[in-house]
Amino acid sequence: MTEFPIDSGRSVFVSGVANMHGLLDSLADAQPTFASTDAKAGLLVDLVRAESRVAALKLRVLAGADDVAERDGARNAGAWLAAYTNTDARAAHGQLRLAQALESRWTRTAAALAAGSLTLAQTEAIVDALAEVDDELDREQLQVAEELMITHAADLDPARLRAMGRHLADVVDPASAQEREAQRLADQERRARERARLSLRPMGDGTTRLSGILPDAVAHRLEKNLDAFAQPRKQAADADGLRAPRHRLLALALGDLLERIDPDRLPHHGGDATTVIVTLTLEQLLGTLGAAGLGFDDSTPITAADARRLACQANLIPASWVAPGRCSTPADRPGCIPRWPAR
Repeated sequence: MTEFPIDSGRSVFVSGVANMHGLLDSLADAQPTFASTDAKAGLLVDLVRAESRVAALKLRVLAGADDVAERDGARNAGAWLAAYTNTDARAAHGQLRLAQALESRWTRTAAALAAGSLTLAQTEAIVDALAEVDDELDREQLQVAEELMITHAADLDPARLRAMGRHLADVVDPASAQEREAQRLADQERRARERARLSLRPMGDGTTRLSGILPDAVAHRLEKNLDAFAQPRKQAADADGLRAPRHRLLALALGDLLERIDPDRLPHHGGDATTVIVTLTLEQLLGTLGAAGLGFDDSTPITAADARRLACQANLIPASWVAPGRCSTPADRPGCIPRWPAR
């Protein structure tokens, strides 16, 4: 264990902690098994309270330990704590942030922890909740909010305190609740747009992995549109007689949706529903097993059945070119509805 020099004056903190260790040493061989049920119940409650008080003392020391970090070349007291006590680095930095917040802002919460009225987890929940409303409430309202959280902590565990904290500003300042909710929604939508992404990665086996993050409104609309195509197929079975799973129905529905987009409602530069350059003969197009090359950025092959369906959707060929009954599967037939070109 690393030894650190102690000031000759031995501060009250150092002597007090030494006394605590002495008391704990005296209890090391004590056997609580033979204590009465009521005594053990009381011990557990008192030990939780003592644990909170020791945690408060540790946080007070940590908040003023910048000189310790500076002496040993650590970035801050949290980094020093992690290095010299084998504390998890993330936990140590979290403790430092909590210590600084209690020391500089939330002194009532710090006092409640020091008195053993709060657990450390409850204290973290309260400080996090107050930090969330720091920009929404004025100083007097923040004081009311802090007192409210401390009072309710007598009956609420950390999880329920956090749930209460999500509505803290509305409880303290109900007159501005509607305005805050509108701002929260606007901020949420802005963050959703900033985080939105979509990527398509060809897997090399005829499939492409689609992944991404969409704003909720976009995702809900997409799901509703896909369900419109997937619902009629729910009664359909695979070749092995089993009902197709929902994830497959949605994937197939996405293809149906793309093929049936109205070209007139796309941006002007978008063109038809799907613009294709088909590198096959009419005989191949009418075949059931031929392959076509798409005139996109690559030469991804598709079957003639897919090319025929895309062609029908984009009005690339006269309907009379598609002979009756030549759609490869029943799923193709909606795409082969006879439609003459506009000219």
